[in-house]
Amino acid sequence: MKFEEALTALRNGAKICHPYMPEDEYYMACRVSLRPDITKPINLHEMPMSIVWMKSGKEHPDFRPKWNMYDPKTDPCKHGMSPMINLLWLMSDEWKVIGGIE
Repeated sequence: MKFEEALTALRNGAKICHPYMPEDEYYMACRVSLRPDITKPINLHEMPMSIVWMKSGKEHPDFRPKWNMYDPKTDPCKHGMSPMINLLWLMSDEWKVIGGIE
């Protein structure tokens, strides 16, 4: 499946992966928002969405920055602030949906 189709599935709650990823790694959507007023009901589909890189059911360790932003002597991890998706994977038609809406 093309990446655009995989993103549509991701938006609907599916997990996606590429054949060249290790078996225990995948991407999933995460909706996060700061709620200044918790008395108002919240609609999940109106919240902003980001993509989370997962490994064995937990956030991938490379996804977290390994540097202290308050200490200028430390260097960012090899991925910078967030890991990149391989450009060849983005152009590929080999994306797979591995899980539906939970």
